[in-house]
Amino acid sequence: MSCKVFKKNGFGLIEVVVVVAIFSMCLAAIIPITSMSYKNLAANENRWKATMLAQNVFESMRNQRDNNLLQGIDWATKLGSSSNPCPAGCQYDADMISGGSFFNLSLEISSFGAPINTYVYTTSVSWSQFGQTKSVEYKTILKDISKWVD
Repeated sequence: MSCKVFKKNGFGLIEVVVVVAIFSMCLAAIIPITSMSYKNLAANENRWKATMLAQNVFESMRNQRDNNLLQGIDWATKLGSSSNPCPAGCQYDADMISGGSFFNLSLEISSFGAPINTYVYTTSVSWSQFGQTKSVEYKTILKDISKWVD
């Protein structure tokens, strides 16, 4: 009588269960990292938008100063004051950058007056994200450059 021996081709049940368990543990470790990366991405995107909004305000002020010089009027006209930081000549649009009223923008102006003729603009942009209030603050200085223009 002869006995036939079958060769094992494939994986057993225990081996498959072990592989699935190891794969599940690896996947469980990756999911929180992915979630944290997504939150950081959203935070960086909002910080970038807030920075662009502040930069837009500064560029608007510089543009107004340069237009005043080209029109031959006083460089500081329509640049604002502490009581009226963004008069009619100042144009910036938070909705254009943020897509809505997501950001709160505040602008503070300090003037050094004559003989320095310098304005310091401080722009603060704040927003709410993941239940916390985030903010950025930027400063720029505008000087009288009419002496440099012929």
